[in-house]
Amino acid sequence: MVICEINFQGIDLLLKVIGGITATVLFFIGFWRYNREQKWKRKEFVAKEIKEFHEDRMNKNAMLMLDWDTRNIELYPEHPEYEKRFVKIGRKELAKALIPHHILSRSFNRDEAIIRDTFDHFLSNITRFEHFVETGIVSIEDFKPYLRYWMDAIAYKLPEPSRSVLHHYILAYEYVGVMKFLARFGREIKPTQSLDILTKEIN
Repeated sequence: MVICEINFQGIDLLLKVIGGITATVLFFIGFWRYNREQKWKRKEFVAKEIKEFHEDRMNKNAMLMLDWDTRNIELYPEHPEYEKRFVKIGRKELAKALIPHHILSRSFNRDEAIIRDTFDHFLSNITRFEHFVETGIVSIEDFKPYLRYWMDAIAYKLPEPSRSVLHHYILAYEYVGVMKFLARFGREIKPTQSLDILTKEIN
């Protein structure tokens, strides 16, 4: 009887150990599956956001102006005459449009006002991406493959004087989210010329 009792106790202990191991294994399997599903959901979310970002007309126009020395930009998509929807924008036109308003003694013309609206829209979208990262919805690594080129364009690839003007614009209108997002890529907003010098050079 004593031997049977010991055997039953041993079996009971063994079953408890096996149960504990099984529960631990199941926990880690569940945790792994959860992480995998969350990672997949994040990738789907980022892919959707990036698709919408690139398909947005104003974002497209901003990226064209960042990327090309001179390009016909569809500033007036609603104009009934197709040819009049486009305006040739070069580096000088871009720089003149983005000079912060408090430094100018003139009003912006219609093309310049639309360019400013375009970049406000573009920079607000980047701020939105920073908000996603800050709140932990996604990580910066999820965005890097899609947006590194454009962060580099803003930070240093855009030629002067347009680059310094854009940097002053971001600083003047306090696009803090853009600056934070750039910092996650190891980039910074740092104009190399003063606004006074830029204004004289451009106008």
